[in-house]
Amino acid sequence: MLGMNKIVSFTLIFFFISGTFATAFNPVSASGLVENSWNTKTPMSQARAALGVVAVEGKIYAIGGSPGHGFSSFVGTNECYDPKTDTWVTLKSMPTPRAGFAIVAYQDKIHCIGGSTFSIDKGGILKLSTVVEVYDIATDSWSAKPPVSFIINSGVHIADEKIFGITTGLSTNSLFLYNPITDECVKPMLTPNYLLVLQVL
Repeated sequence: MLGMNKIVSFTLIFFFISGTFATAFNPVSASGLVENSWNTKTPMSQARAALGVVAVEGKIYAIGGSPGHGFSSFVGTNECYDPKTDTWVTLKSMPTPRAGFAIVAYQDKIHCIGGSTFSIDKGGILKLSTVVEVYDIATDSWSAKPPVSFIINSGVHIADEKIFGITTGLSTNSLFLYNPITDECVKPMLTPNYLLVLQVL
């Protein structure tokens, strides 16, 4: 039993760290778990890598990402997939085109935190972002929140109405806490207990 717990804990940690690094290409496929087969579904309007993907109220939102090779460009494309009707709807684009950002849904709002952008004015240099933007599903609108003071490029999860995630770009990866109600972000804990947080989730 102890060995099994260790395996489960390791699996949760791996998923927690890499959960948002999603890649999607046309066509879109869905797994039929009962029939143990794959079925081709309606493709997205734009093939992208390292986009943010989150499910809200039975629908899947695919936001941002890089449509080019080698992350040569970024988009703010925002599409919603309804698995019941097998249809995609294009929604208002994310204001800051980027990829590899942390994404999480809270109270019918989608938080997009950090990620990578592309600076054309600096000779096409890839740079890390501290931008926080929130998409309101009900109004199809975006709002800018105070930027975080450190780099976030990882999976995030909700626990106790707060957003937990892991920072990157530091000497060591660190746990952070973001409050979606007050728009405040707690400084990273340099020696986080990842297993404790995951067990709460």
